[in-house]
Amino acid sequence: MICIIHNIMSVIVKHNNCGFFSCCSVRLHDIIKYVNINNNLPDIVDSTNQFDWYKPYNDSNDITNIYFNHYTKQPNISDINNIDFNHQYQFIDFSKLNYASLTPFIHKYFSLSDNIISIINTFNFKYNIDYNNTCVLFYRGMINKLKCHYVIIMIIIITQI
Repeated sequence: MICIIHNIMSVIVKHNNCGFFSCCSVRLHDIIKYVNINNNLPDIVDSTNQFDWYKPYNDSNDITNIYFNHYTKQPNISDINNIDFNHQYQFIDFSKLNYASLTPFIHKYFSLSDNIISIINTFNFKYNIDYNNTCVLFYRGMINKLKCHYVIIMIIIITQI
């Protein structure tokens, strides 16, 4: 939903309370949809109706700043013409995504917060993680098994943040 209040253009991310990755995909989709319609970045991105699984009981606030730096602290994006992204792209082969056009949006709206980076650094120190010798296995089960047409088990080599 696009909202105009006192000449401030905003995008209100639709209600989505699935997994974290799905919430992020919906948020990215709604931001890019706004950009493609208005040919500029929104002044405000309201994700209050998302991430309920990760909120304290009865918290109705937008908690994205717990996980990500506030987008106003990130550089603006210069090339915003006809960005190709859809929420359903989370179910396709990721190598088919246009990372050149998506990466600036990921950096602006999904850069890790200082708190998350601190947690990562704590784990790095505590467990002496060697990123050159670390492999992480993510298993996306059940619901995505019905939607995805590719292997459900993904092996991701972690690179240093």
